[in-house]
Amino acid sequence: MDSSNLIDFAGWRKWCRAAAEEAPQKPGAYIFRLAAGESFGRLKGKSDLVYIGSTTKRTIRDRLRDHLSAKKIERNVGYRLARVRKEVGPLEVSWRAFDTHGGAKHEERALLGSYERDHIEFPPLNRQEPGKGFRQVLELSEQLSPGELQRLIEIIQKPAGPLREEESSGR
Repeated sequence: MDSSNLIDFAGWRKWCRAAAEEAPQKPGAYIFRLAAGESFGRLKGKSDLVYIGSTTKRTIRDRLRDHLSAKKIERNVGYRLARVRKEVGPLEVSWRAFDTHGGAKHEERALLGSYERDHIEFPPLNRQEPGKGFRQVLELSEQLSPGELQRLIEIIQKPAGPLREEESSGR
């Protein structure tokens, strides 16, 4: 997957404050790529995409403004974007606006899933934060009926069965 596979995204803009300021004040998904779609190697294949994100409570404009401030901690997306600009080269950004944050989050998940299927990994600046998976399970559990939630708890608490021979021998 690369930027040529994106559907219904705005045109590419040079990543700078002006791009953030012209972004919509709506929920949405957004993507960063190396300038002019320059590809780089992945575990499998090539891509020009370096980060896929979405809004959860704020607007695309707000999130992009957040990414302009490069805090001095590695897990901060703004820090990693600034480092790529400095050490690799210019970036471009594009977005797709949605009416709801749910639509934006769904688009982000679909894009990350497609990228992972194509390359056996996420874009280089997308990192799974510790505890993020657990938080996602909690968010999803709030949408379940009491019966569905009880069934999920039973599945989670069920002890794992013995490993098959191939798994225990590392094959």
